[in-house]
Amino acid sequence: MQSFEQIKKTVLYFIRKCNTRNPFVIADYNDIVVVQRPLGNIYRFYKYIKRNKVIFINKSLSSTQKNVICAHELGHAILHRKLNCTFLRNYTLYSINRFEIEANKFAAELIIDEEEIHKDMDIF
Repeated sequence: MQSFEQIKKTVLYFIRKCNTRNPFVIADYNDIVVVQRPLGNIYRFYKYIKRNKVIFINKSLSSTQKNVICAHELGHAILHRKLNCTFLRNYTLYSINRFEIEANKFAAELIIDEEEIHKDMDIF
């Protein structure tokens, strides 16, 4: 399990490396394929297929939802590269909560710019 501090450092590394917080740009820069397709009632999932990292996003979602979902799935692609949570959830007794919490932390660190928040707080 990665600590929250380790995840934060990983996110900062990718922000600096790619010069952006945009999860779609970071995915592209790191050869992670993002596929947007109609997925019915499924919002998203990540798969590691034949040494390829692929993020699937339901194309019917709003751009804000897609951004958050891409950031979360990017967390899986970077932190849990070879792990297919869908497989674990459906075919094993292994708990995936830890991986979901880590991907959520990754997404939050990527999307929320603490410096901007602190700047905004200075006006009060």
